[in-house]
Amino acid sequence: MRAATLFAAVLSGALAFASFTGAHAQDYAAILAAPDRTDADKQNDAKRQAAQFLPFIGARTGMKVLDLGAGAGYSSELMARSVGE
Repeated sequence: MRAATLFAAVLSGALAFASFTGAHAQDYAAILAAPDRTDADKQNDAKRQAAQFLPFIGARTGMKVLDLGAGAGYSSELMARSVGE
């Protein structure tokens, strides 16, 4: 529970900093529509709310991101595409 609270605090701070620095908007729609994404991932986008997830995370080109508990890597792939792998 402490780890989850700490993670939420760090994420909130990172998001606040990104908005404070005037972060430029990413083209998240283009990331989701990329032709090299699998059909299975594209079908998962709606139920996983990928269109809301990416702007919430705020990952953009050049950033370094970490996905703890990545599972199968669905979110990791989206974040990698956002930052430029």
